[in-house]
Amino acid sequence: MNMYTLYLIRGLPGSGKSTLGRLIAGRHSFEADDYFMKEGVYTFDPSLLPQAHESCQLHVEASVREMVPEIAVCNTFSEQWEVDPYLEMLKEYHLYTVNIIECQSDYGSVHGVPDHTVQAMKDRWCSSIVIPKELCQERLCKRATEGASTTFKADEVSSALHERVNELEPDKYDGVQADTHSR
Repeated sequence: MNMYTLYLIRGLPGSGKSTLGRLIAGRHSFEADDYFMKEGVYTFDPSLLPQAHESCQLHVEASVREMVPEIAVCNTFSEQWEVDPYLEMLKEYHLYTVNIIECQSDYGSVHGVPDHTVQAMKDRWCSSIVIPKELCQERLCKRATEGASTTFKADEVSSALHERVNELEPDKYDGVQADTHSR
């Protein structure tokens, strides 16, 4: 069984991606939004998005090279092309498998993303992200053929992860259930 996992956590702004990423991977949870944090203040500049994503990818690749067992990337990942650089990166490192988790809750965007921007993300949302079979966990690939989606909705995330969340922040998540509504 593979002991190295890259979690690609996708969802709309305010869906809980960052929180889940930190719970899974701690300091090895990365997102493009990290680029816009300056001395604890979020200062978004859309013209710098390419650099923000490149920075995120470089942090992930550094963690992969260090052979960190669990790495999380928490970005919107609304379309396949946004996931592809991470998949390409892992083809060089045969130790890692990929799990995609889709957050569907709506806690409200901490970055104040305008409603029209969120709607544009919803409009272009790709419900099936393809992971090459060689990057899937063996037990998960039994239910997916190459070219099929291996995206997991919140209700499919293992009970072990829910237990871990409750151990780390019991008061915050006490009684909270996974939101699995359809888009």
